[in-house]
Amino acid sequence: MVGDFPRAGGNLLALGIESAVWASLTWADRERAEDGLRRLEALARQHQHPVVRTSTTSCLALFATWNGALGRALELADEILQQGEAAGTEARARALSGRSRRRALLYLGRAADVLEGLTQSPQLWTNGGAFAAQRAIYMAYAGQNEAATAIIDQFLAERDFSAPGDTTAATVLRYLLEAAVAAGHLPACAILEPLLAPLADLLFTEPDLTNCMGRDLGGAAVLLGQPEKARAYYLRGIAACEKGRHRPELALTRLQLAELLLGHYPAERAAAFEHLDFAIRECRDMKMQPSLERALRRRRTLGA
Repeated sequence: MVGDFPRAGGNLLALGIESAVWASLTWADRERAEDGLRRLEALARQHQHPVVRTSTTSCLALFATWNGALGRALELADEILQQGEAAGTEARARALSGRSRRRALLYLGRAADVLEGLTQSPQLWTNGGAFAAQRAIYMAYAGQNEAATAIIDQFLAERDFSAPGDTTAATVLRYLLEAAVAAGHLPACAILEPLLAPLADLLFTEPDLTNCMGRDLGGAAVLLGQPEKARAYYLRGIAACEKGRHRPELALTRLQLAELLLGHYPAERAAAFEHLDFAIRECRDMKMQPSLERALRRRRTLGA
C-alpha cells in the first residue's frame, strides 16, 4: 500500500510517478497520465510530506494547462508557493511554482511575465543550456527578437548540433527549435528541423513546457519554404494533440495549418476556414488573447 512507504520512499515514489506522468503525456497517452495523477493524489492523501504535495499540485497545474483552464493553472502554481511556505520548503516551491505557470502565462500572452522569473545565468551552458534556451523562447514571444537571436547565434557558434558526437540534450534542442521558429531564425531552423523530425508525433512534456513537436517542426518548414512538409508536420501535431487532449496546442496547430492552407493551397479554402473557426472558438474560450487576435486578423483580411 502507498501509505506503508517510509517518508523517503514515498517522496521518491512521488517523484517517479510525476516523471512517468510527463513521459505519458509526451507520448499523448492521456489515460496512462491520468492514472498516474490519481496515484499521486492518493499518495498525497496518505503520505503527508511537502515533496509529495507539491509534486501532486504541479501535475494538477500541468493538466489544467493541457485542458485550457489557464487561470486555474496559475491558481495551482500559487498553491505550490503556499504549500512550500507552510512546510518550510520555500526554495523548491518557488522553483516548481515558476515552472508550473510558464506555459499558461505564454498562452495568455504574458511571455514578459515569464522572463521575470526565469533564471538568468551568464554562462550559456549552465544546466546543459536549458536556462539560456528557455530564455530565448520567451524573449522571442515577448517581441525581443534581437536578444533571442543573439542567444541562438551563440549556441550555433559554440556547438555543431548535427555532428555525430554531439551530446546536446533533446530537451535543449526542442527549446531552441521553438525559439528559432518564434524568432524567425532560418539558419537554426535549417539545422534543427531534420534533427528533430523523428519526434514529430510527440508532445514533449515537462512542468514548464510542452512542445507540440509537429507544430514546431511545421513552423520551421514554413520558414524554410517547404509548405508540403509543413502540412504533414501540422497534421501529425494535430493527431497528437487530439489523442492527448491538449487544447491550447491543438488550437494553435490548427490556426497555423489554416494560415498555411490559405497561403499555399487555395483549393483547400473551406478546410482552412474550418481550422480557423475552430481556433477562434477555442482561443476565445481559453482567453488566449494574442492567438485569438491573430486568428481574427486573418478573418478580417480575408473579408470573412
